[in-house]
Amino acid sequence: MHLQPQPEPLDRSWDDEHVIPPELGPDTVFLFDRMTKDTLEAVGARPEARVLDVGCGRGLDLASQSGKGSILIGCDPSGVMVRRARETLREKGVQPMVVCCSAEHLPFASGSLHRVYCKGAIDHFYDPQRALKEMARVLSPGGRLVISVANFESLGCRLGRLYNRLHRIFTGKELPRPHFWEIPKDHVYRFHKELLFEFMPPGIQLLNLRGISLFWGVPGWGAFLKRTPPEARELLLGMLDRLGRVFPSLADVIVLRAQKPVEKEAAKTTSGVAERAKGEEMNLNTRIQGLLICAGTVVAAMLFLIGLILKSYWALAIPVAIGFLWLLGLAFWIGWTLLTIRVEPPGE
Repeated sequence: MHLQPQPEPLDRSWDDEHVIPPELGPDTVFLFDRMTKDTLEAVGARPEARVLDVGCGRGLDLASQSGKGSILIGCDPSGVMVRRARETLREKGVQPMVVCCSAEHLPFASGSLHRVYCKGAIDHFYDPQRALKEMARVLSPGGRLVISVANFESLGCRLGRLYNRLHRIFTGKELPRPHFWEIPKDHVYRFHKELLFEFMPPGIQLLNLRGISLFWGVPGWGAFLKRTPPEARELLLGMLDRLGRVFPSLADVIVLRAQKPVEKEAAKTTSGVAERAKGEEMNLNTRIQGLLICAGTVVAAMLFLIGLILKSYWALAIPVAIGFLWLLGLAFWIGWTLLTIRVEPPGE
């Protein structure tokens, strides 16, 4: 008995005309620009390298790399987007090599590509775990894999959910839909850092994980930025972006850079992505503790300065009390460390 292959659940006529709004807020423009810049920097296209854009859409990212001397290849499951990508590349004077296929079934030979990247598309795929295995399969040993995806556990999404919950408690109604912390209709998966690590195929080495931007979508944030002078706005967005780089779990977008090890390295590799993820989590916890200490110090200093200016007893007493408690806590920690430390006697 010969079984017919099941058709893939794909929208072959998908069009992005309805996706991008006619007017973008300053936070959205910043986020899109940084996402594109960081993703393509992580890809690092070079002369003669075969570069594949999975879910290439209109082919704009491929076209922007046309001066790198790379062999540029795109793929997309939508025939509409494939036609548009070919038009974009022709306008740039690039020979279009764009194929219509799903990410779950890439029509390329194993180990045939030097760079594979997927920017903002993996949460649209019907089976992203299989898609990542396919991307790893077509990579050559030493080849680079780059994934950038929206983080639905970002600080902005968490604040949005909290604000909506409080709004419902006090008004009896939710905020108007659509909610930015919920996946849109054309998305399939709700990605975050842990899910991305879980889906990574075995044997792939994680090189770098960074975040992009903070607070995107938070109610009132875009309106506030519109009223802010351009210089101050760029400074503020840049500072938050640097924080997002340090705390990718809280950032609006996650950019993962990995590589397929060469055979000798693969034989030595035992940790894999899961243990690197554990290390990243430990680093994150350390950074969060450092951030809280720094933030508390800055707040105490500001209160102290305000107290000096206003000559207020309470404004002076609060930071002094904070400092005194901090010193007591430090003294207790030193005492506890001395009390519990265990010193092994020297061997005979």
